[in-house]
This record gives sequence, C-alpha cells and structure tokens, in this order.
Amino acid sequence: PYRQDMIRLSLAAPYPRTLCVGRCCVPGPEGTVLRLSFVRDETLAEGLRAELAQAQQALAESTREHERLARDLLRQERATSHSLQQALDAKELALEAQNEALLQSERLASLGALLGGISHELNNLLGPILGYSQLLQARELAPEQADAAARIEIASRSAAQVVRSLLAFANPRAA
Repeated sequence: PYRQDMIRLSLAAPYPRTLCVGRCCVPGPEGTVLRLSFVRDETLAEGLRAELAQAQQALAESTREHERLARDLLRQERATSHSLQQALDAKELALEAQNEALLQSERLASLGALLGGISHELNNLLGPILGYSQLLQARELAPEQADAAARIEIASRSAAQVVRSLLAFANPRAA
C-alpha cells in the first residue's frame, strides 16, 4: 500500500518560499515497509523552470539567428561562386582568342618562310632569263627575234616584280 501525506508551508519574507514536506510508505522486500520522508523547495523548482524556459527561448532565438546567418552565408557563397564562374568564363574566352591569334600568327610565319624560299628560287631562275634576253637584244637579230627577246625581258622583269611583292609580304620589315 502506497500512501503520501504532504504538508505545504509558505514562508514569509525576506525569503518567500513554499516548502513541501512529505512522507511516503512503500512496500519493501520481504514484507517490510519503507518510510521515505522528503522536503521539496517548490520556489526553487519554479525558479529552475523559469530559467529553463528562458534558456530554451534563448536557444531558440540563437538557433534562428544561426539559421539566418547560415542562409546569408550560403547566398553570399552562391553569389561569389557565380561571379567567379563568370570571371573564369571570361578568362577562358580571352585565352581561346589569344590561342587563336597565336595560331594565326604561326600560320602567317610559316607562309612567310615558304614565300621567302619560293621567291629566292624564282629569282635564281629569273636572273639568267633576264640576262640572256638582254644579251639577245644586244645582237643584230631579225625583227621577230628582237621582238621576242624584248618580250622575254619585259616578262622576266614583271616576274621579278611579283617576286619582290612576295618577299615584301613574307618579310614586311625588310620592305
């Protein structure tokens, strides 16, 4: 059989408190009866409950503040990530344009070297043609032969001008 008697006492100032004094009888081992007495300070319990409520409220406010800060940080991180990605994309485009310009420059350099080689070889061929056409014109030739020698000289001079134009294209600094 369980029985509890409790007496409530209210103490006056300067320390207003409510004390609960109680006694419990609880069946023990082998038919014995345990008698328990207790005193509980309800004012302290109420104060602790109020402190617990305040702590819970402060924790909730702190949690809300941390969640707000986390959302702000996430927004900032996303904005930073987006702007960094845009900057990276712009740099990649600039790099691609520079690579294309470099490739075009290398192609032109190769073309210039090829044109220089071709021009040199053509000059080697045109030198004797021009020289022999002038030698032919210095002789007494029939009018048809003299006319042919003159045309050979004019054509070889025109070809030499084309070769000089190719050399000027191949090496613009030398022109």
